[in-house]
Amino acid sequence: MVAMTRLAILLPLALSIVAIVLSALCLFAGHQEGFMEDYAIARLNTSMVGHGLFDITSDGEREEEEEEQTGADEEDGESSWFDDITGDVSDSISDTLDDVQQSVEDTLNDVTGSAADAVAEALGLSEWFSIHVMTACEGMYRPNATANNAGLNTTDCTSSSPDNRIDLDDMIAAELSAGPLEDLSLEDINWPEEVQTALDMLNGALLAVFIFYVLTMAFSGLLIFTSVGSFFAPGSRALVITNLTLAALGAIASTVASTLITVAVTEGINELNRYTDDVGIRGERGNNFLIITWVTTACMLGVLVFWSTSCCLLARQRRRAVRSPHKGSY
Repeated sequence: MVAMTRLAILLPLALSIVAIVLSALCLFAGHQEGFMEDYAIARLNTSMVGHGLFDITSDGEREEEEEEQTGADEEDGESSWFDDITGDVSDSISDTLDDVQQSVEDTLNDVTGSAADAVAEALGLSEWFSIHVMTACEGMYRPNATANNAGLNTTDCTSSSPDNRIDLDDMIAAELSAGPLEDLSLEDINWPEEVQTALDMLNGALLAVFIFYVLTMAFSGLLIFTSVGSFFAPGSRALVITNLTLAALGAIASTVASTLITVAVTEGINELNRYTDDVGIRGERGNNFLIITWVTTACMLGVLVFWSTSCCLLARQRRRAVRSPHKGSY
């Protein structure tokens, strides 16, 4: 029985080790250039700034032309057969011209998309910016921004206080002013003011997330030592209660951190994308990061369930031991 109990204790011990490793990765991802860059909390793709500049005719103008044409057709419903023939010819020519124009637009826009690297270079902009718990990074796509499954080439990572992780307005403005085009400002590229407002939703959560990740690491680290103690003294009630308390605190800290960052990054990115599509900028949620943070939480909850069950079983065993002498006296 003792051997089986000791063997079972290896499960929460392993989960505690996994939890401390994953929480450390969540905390230190991006602390050096290129380190776990795929696990950013959020990424802002700026590689398509300038895309669609060659839109010859907007969709709204096309709709107006179609409505005008429809109205004209209704008014001319009683026209002569000659007018019908010339109308058909005119419509055919118009459709052909529209097809040609659309083909030209698509070709030009494809060229613009393929030349995203050159556009970013001309503006002096990085092609992406990312947010981590402890740093903000930027860089270029490789081999280029339009390649399938493009890689990430990190050019710089900067540290700041956890409550003010990224000020994208200042970062973009600084890069524009230092780029090849002198005196270029945010207004010149139609940069929406709401971008930083949306990012502040995420910035506001980072300090709390940082604290809760540190707490998760601390509690899971302590659990490793107390679990080892329980392995050698599986019947110790004090150790079981200690493990249960640490597991509960660690599970709460990890759950709060994961919930905060998930809500903040989802709301922040959704709000950001409401204003940035028109300028070719796209915010992306860090799904890889969210996976490892919730796996960490699952590990801590698993440890909590184990020690909760152990505490209940130990209490039941003690009650049975107390009742046994009374039963034998009758």
